[in-house]
Amino acid sequence: AGSGWPVAAAMVAAAVTLATAVGASWLAVAIAAALVPTVGWLASTWRAHPSFSPRVRQRVSDRLVAPVAMPVLGVLAALFIAAMVSRVLLAIPTTASWVTALIVAATLLAVLWFISSRPRLRSSALVGIGAVAVLAMTAAGAIGARAGEREFHPEPPDHPVASLVAHNTQFSINRLEFPADTAVEVKFRNLDTGVYHNLAFYTSNEADKKPLYAGKPIPQGGIDYKARTPAAGTYAFVCDFHPTMTGTLVITEGEASHQHHAGEH
Repeated sequence: AGSGWPVAAAMVAAAVTLATAVGASWLAVAIAAALVPTVGWLASTWRAHPSFSPRVRQRVSDRLVAPVAMPVLGVLAALFIAAMVSRVLLAIPTTASWVTALIVAATLLAVLWFISSRPRLRSSALVGIGAVAVLAMTAAGAIGARAGEREFHPEPPDHPVASLVAHNTQFSINRLEFPADTAVEVKFRNLDTGVYHNLAFYTSNEADKKPLYAGKPIPQGGIDYKARTPAAGTYAFVCDFHPTMTGTLVITEGEASHQHHAGEH
């Protein structure tokens, strides 16, 4: 008897080809999806054996397909649809995204209602509907992924934030500016792997300097330092492990605008 699984396998192969142009994550999803037509094709060949009587077919359906295969396929289908549709929704404008989401949801409900209202629908018709759905979703997801995500505008932080990098036993910038008596954050990155660096605030660079804040040292990677600034004035920020790594910490009156330094190597 004819089978729709070779067609489904060909569509999955096309999806794998498209995924190679999109990225490794999509390729992994497409390869995982290839298990469906593979198992279906093998099952179809198994059923074609003369010993596969109607009684055996019913037992396999009741004990394997219904309790195991159908829930698994349902979850995989839902994840596949969500992944493909999400790429489209992230690529189009905000208003169009929720309109598209409603259209997709209504279409899915209509198709599922059509299938459930016809209990005698032939398996070939179901395979055809499924193949068209998989192809459409794959194409939409690939196009959305290729178009890229639309521009998002994150909410600005409710406190001053600056960036500071330690590299080659040097700070990327030599000046930090914050308003007085304010909770601030410094996003610190240590690019000198294996060498401990930290960020500390002192009253000055002189020998009689007094500590105001000492951040946790790290040998590599990044850390967010959070502190509260002192009264207005000029102070110093240093690395406690390397006296040559210093900079000027300027604390301004009130809520003056702070400089968001992004000088990184």
